[in-house]
Amino acid sequence: MAALERLNGDNSRSGEAVGRRAEARLWQHSYLALKSLTCESRGSTLVLRGCLPTYYLKQIAQEAVSTLEGVEQVVNEIEVQTLPRRGTYRT
Repeated sequence: MAALERLNGDNSRSGEAVGRRAEARLWQHSYLALKSLTCESRGSTLVLRGCLPTYYLKQIAQEAVSTLEGVEQVVNEIEVQTLPRRGTYRT
């Protein structure tokens, strides 16, 4: 965390606020799966992390936070972990 604060300089507090606002926006979204994500601000770059079941939701999450004030770039590190379809077996 100290390295992150050094990168942000005096903006570390405002960076934390951007991360909190991004998470709040995801929590307000109609897709409940987005509530499991975390957001970390590195200056004007917002990093999204977590797991979602579809690439569509991964894109929705990115779009939801990309328009926040103070966010110039979104690094989307969300992993997509799809569940096997019923009736299919993996060996």
